[in-house]
Amino acid sequence: MSTAFDDRIRKNLADEAVQQAVHAGTARLAAKRAEVVSSAVLPDYQELREQAHAIKRHTLENLDYYLQQFEANLTARGGKVVYCKDGGEVAEFILKLARERGVSSIVKAKSMTSEEIGLNEHLEAEGVEAVETDLGEYIIQLARQRPYHIVAPALHMTRYEVADLFEGRLQAPRETRIDRQTAIARRLLREKFLSAGMGVSGANFLVADSG
Repeated sequence: MSTAFDDRIRKNLADEAVQQAVHAGTARLAAKRAEVVSSAVLPDYQELREQAHAIKRHTLENLDYYLQQFEANLTARGGKVVYCKDGGEVAEFILKLARERGVSSIVKAKSMTSEEIGLNEHLEAEGVEAVETDLGEYIIQLARQRPYHIVAPALHMTRYEVADLFEGRLQAPRETRIDRQTAIARRLLREKFLSAGMGVSGANFLVADSG
C-alpha cells in the first residue's frame, strides 16, 4: 500500500465533514434497500437473489459461449461488436469514432469501466468534451475528483459543498436545497444532451439470446 494512499485514508478519517456525509449517505442507502427488499414489498427476494447469483456464476463459467451468442444476435440486429485488448485501445477506438463523425462533445451515462480506463481524461486531452450525465458523476467531474463509491459517486460531499461547487464552476446561484441543485444540473445537462454528437454508456446486463 502506497504512502500517498495511507495519507488519503488518514486525512479522510480525520475529516469530520466527510465522515458525517458518508454516514448520512450510507444510512439512506441502507434504509432504502431494506424498504425495497422487505417481505411486504418483495416476498421472494432471497430466492430471486440466489437465482441471479446462479445465473451470473454460470455465465462467467461459460463466458466465451455467451459472448459469441451475444455478438451473433446483436450483429443480426444491425449492431457491431468491437473487441479491445485493454483500456487504452478502448479509449482510442472511441476517440477515433468521434473524429470520424466530426464529434466534439460526448454525453456519458454512468460507467465504472470508463472511470477505470480514464476515458474522460483521454478524450479531454485530445480536445473532445465528455460530460457525465449521472448527477453524482457530474458533481465529481466538476470537482475534478474520483468517485467515492460505486453506487453513490459523490457520497462524501455535503449539499453545502455541492452549492459551493455549482456557484464556483457553473456560476449558478448558491443553492443548498437538493431539489434546487438538481434543477440547476438538469437545466445545464439538458443543453449538453441537445448539443452532443455522440453518447457513451456502460451496460449492466447484455442479453445474449436476443442481442
